[in-house]
Amino acid sequence: MEAAEADKYASFEREWLPRFDRLLVCSEADRAAAAARMSPDRIAVIPNAVRPPEPPALRQPREEFGFLLVGSFGYAPNEDAALFFAEDIWPRLVAESPRPVRAVLAGAGPTPAVVGLGRMPGIAVTGPVDTMAPCYAGADAAINPIRAGGGTRIKAIEAFAHGVPLVSTSIGAEGLDVEHERHVLIADGAADFARACLRLVREPWLGRALAEQAHALLPRALRLAPVTQRLRAVYRALAATPRHG
Repeated sequence: MEAAEADKYASFEREWLPRFDRLLVCSEADRAAAAARMSPDRIAVIPNAVRPPEPPALRQPREEFGFLLVGSFGYAPNEDAALFFAEDIWPRLVAESPRPVRAVLAGAGPTPAVVGLGRMPGIAVTGPVDTMAPCYAGADAAINPIRAGGGTRIKAIEAFAHGVPLVSTSIGAEGLDVEHERHVLIADGAADFARACLRLVREPWLGRALAEQAHALLPRALRLAPVTQRLRAVYRALAATPRHG
């Protein structure tokens, strides 16, 4: 199924990319990948951005340590991330955590397999929500155990904006100017990912430090205003370029 979907989009790219004057991508990594299929001077990097809450909601101490996974679960990589977390990572957290733990899977389009995860002790599946702010306010850590796909993950930027520490796979952190153990904890594989999550349970000071450093990235590059300026500059350059038909 996933291979067939990838082939479909590859065919779509071959047919449609030559018809456009500019391709907008989210990161330098995406630009490098796209440069194999079209001229680099026709590619512009416009990062994803969020409108962060001002200030991030304060979290009150709780007995349970809460993890949050956000995503549109009809998207195959997000469904896989949810199943990977619940089936391979969650049992390790429950067994090894020094505190009770809970997890919320929040987002639109949960497949039957994802809905079924809500029957596991400690895991709640919300379905679509009007706003993610209460979900982040109720979370002690965000997780991004995604293992496929490309681009930059808005869920990661949202976690930064809401002041919530993030544990992510390498793929989940692609395209973001972040460092392991400074802005996020990066781990691949179920055992390593579980260990990274457990570090946040055991070392609350680490979560606070990660969240503070990650939140500091927002004014530099990930807020709407500077990203909007970059997008307008691309449009102005296009408007000033003579067209030959």
